[in-house]
Amino acid sequence: MEIVGFVQCSIIKWNQKAVLELDSALNEWIDALPDFCNYAIQLKDTVLAHQSVMLHAGFYWAQIQVHKQFMSWPGQKSALTIHSLAICANAAHSCVHLLDHHQQYK
Repeated sequence: MEIVGFVQCSIIKWNQKAVLELDSALNEWIDALPDFCNYAIQLKDTVLAHQSVMLHAGFYWAQIQVHKQFMSWPGQKSALTIHSLAICANAAHSCVHLLDHHQQYK
């Protein structure tokens, strides 16, 4: 949650370095989750399944928060802008898929 707090501070000057550092920190965080928090595993424990969904949905939300700031600059056309757009689209798609899957199998 420190990452999200950092993202939401209005005094942050968004640049490529900040976006890359935050993206890296988010990926390190999700990769460091223990195996039992992995939603891909068929979880029998309903509480654990809900918690896993919330962790992953929060991750996707944080990815969007990080990258939407960078790609919203008017006239900005760079490889990172396109990369940020792709990450936002993928995070939104993954979150919808996660929630849909969870709703079907809960």
